Amino acid sequence: MTVPTNVRAGRVTALLAGFQSARGTPVSDFTAGTAKRIWTREADVDSPLEFMAETFMDSGGGVGLSAYHAPPEKPAGALQVIATPTALEMLLKSNFGAYSAPNFTLASQVSDTRWLTLAWVEKIGGTTERFIRIRDCWVHRLDLGIAGPQGRLEASAEYAGRKVLVQTLNGGGITLPASPMQPSDKSPFPAAYTFLTRDPAGAAVELRWKGIRMTFDQGLAHPWDMAAGLHDVYKAGKLTAELEFTSEWSDETWAIHDLNLARTYQTYRVESAAENGRTLTVDFRNVAFRIDPPGHGGKLYKPFRAVGRASVSGSNFVSVSLT
Repeated sequence: MTVPTNVRAGRVTALLAGFQSARGTPVSDFTAGTAKRIWTREADVDSPLEFMAETFMDSGGGVGLSAYHAPPEKPAGALQVIATPTALEMLLKSNFGAYSAPNFTLASQVSDTRWLTLAWVEKIGGTTERFIRIRDCWVHRLDLGIAGPQGRLEASAEYAGRKVLVQTLNGGGITLPASPMQPSDKSPFPAAYTFLTRDPAGAAVELRWKGIRMTFDQGLAHPWDMAAGLHDVYKAGKLTAELEFTSEWSDETWAIHDLNLARTYQTYRVESAAENGRTLTVDFRNVAFRIDPPGHGGKLYKPFRAVGRASVSGSNFVSVSLT
């Protein structure tokens, strides 16, 4: 029986992310100010090629060995990140747009300095350590969710990239943070300091919530670029900004139901304070909800659940700040 050598464990790995100086220029120095260790709960770093089988390529009418081929690499994956101010700065800058404290500015396209290099590193103390980089990455969809009352804000970041680079860690050309490469900060946004408010500039009704999810979907195009010999990555449409929350049926949520039925759409604000004092504020304006119907299940009233999208109201429809 073969005894495996250097069986990997999750605790000896780390995910690093750094903003590139331009598309096509992968980050090699992860001690620079634009690079950080990200505190991940789960990470998929897409590196293996897929194999495809085209039936029509076989004269026998069935799939045979001659029908198998490897298509060009098309890296894409998802990261489950413990949201901290540092992590949110990077993820929102990639997805939403440039950050100039305290505000993020929604971008119409991915500029040169918003391309990410994602790097997966293992540190097992031998000579077989591996280092995977994916260059020209863009976080095209970002979900920020929190469940109460004991939860914390977490981010699900879906990314797409162009090129996978794999090497041994001692292969040279890479500068890493000093061991043990701790996350850049460990200040989560707890549920206890997260608030949801309807019409913050008017009625300012604070809502009791059980769960909140915010989604920023920029629309992804990931087609083959024949000239470059790589899959391209770019924004395929306008931002969809979605707010979902659950609560109980109460006078406050019935008011939302009635306003929605009357086509009276209002602003909803999510505000969350991190343990280090920094505050994330997201305003969804002119929100039209899809609300689950009221009713009961056995002796219990069904929960209130609303999924809404912000729409244009004045000069903007969603704003994001991190103070």
